[in-house]
Amino acid sequence: MTSSPEQGLVPGGGQLQISALQPSHQGRYTCLARGEGAETRKDFLVLVRVAPRILGAGVPSEHSMLEGGEVRLECQAEGQPPPQISWLKDGQPLQLQPPSRAQVSPDGSSLLLEALHAADSGAYTCLARNGAGEDARLHVLSVLVPPVIEGGAGGSDVVRGVLSVAVTLRCRARGSPPLRVSWLKDGLPLRLSPRVTLLSAGHVLSSWVCVAEGSSGDVGSALLHVELALTSLSPLPPPPAWGRISRTQVSDAGLYTCVVSSQAGVADRSFTLQILGIEEPGI
Repeated sequence: MTSSPEQGLVPGGGQLQISALQPSHQGRYTCLARGEGAETRKDFLVLVRVAPRILGAGVPSEHSMLEGGEVRLECQAEGQPPPQISWLKDGQPLQLQPPSRAQVSPDGSSLLLEALHAADSGAYTCLARNGAGEDARLHVLSVLVPPVIEGGAGGSDVVRGVLSVAVTLRCRARGSPPLRVSWLKDGLPLRLSPRVTLLSAGHVLSSWVCVAEGSSGDVGSALLHVELALTSLSPLPPPPAWGRISRTQVSDAGLYTCVVSSQAGVADRSFTLQILGIEEPGI
């Protein structure tokens, strides 16, 4: 065995000193003593313990996934002896028993989450431990829930209004925030006016796009309630001295579409607004 700055024999040769231990120093060392006609040896087994180190542990990993999809969280750990790996969710041991949809690889180095739900959002921590220490890596998972409009989406509801009477169209949506809602009339962006306004939680909005900031209480979801109010749909003409007015045409009638969008998807719901004429009795 050759001497080096890290290892060498103390005076007299009765001891071998190794400083600044490295994994490469691990192994079997043999002390051999020779005399006249005799030889004696003794073996020493040196085990070097190395604290765990997880690749990428210094920076949290953020994952944004669609509801119903899957994600694999990685935890590549080194150490001597090889560390034991466990997983936590929001600081608590991750439940892996049925009906859990989480699967951990045999060596613990990856966590697979399938058929994602909003409740799967949270902070996942990979913890690597051995006798020399421990290390951790954080994964932050956000499950994006596509917007859903209450009362159905993709169809068309018929709303009947009467001249000079206010009409309210309600579009109540749920999904991952932020939610953006816009209104179309006959396929074109709705033009607002003092007579045509958007309402949200009782407040008039100055724009036809609204960003939801509230939460419905469900993880990763927001609730947005927007109302479209049309007031004074058309002035009522004075009744003629004779005859009657029927099938009155009003420019406010048409197809109104509420479009709710987010980074998770788009949903829409349409309303066909019909304006009912007023018949005046003949004189």
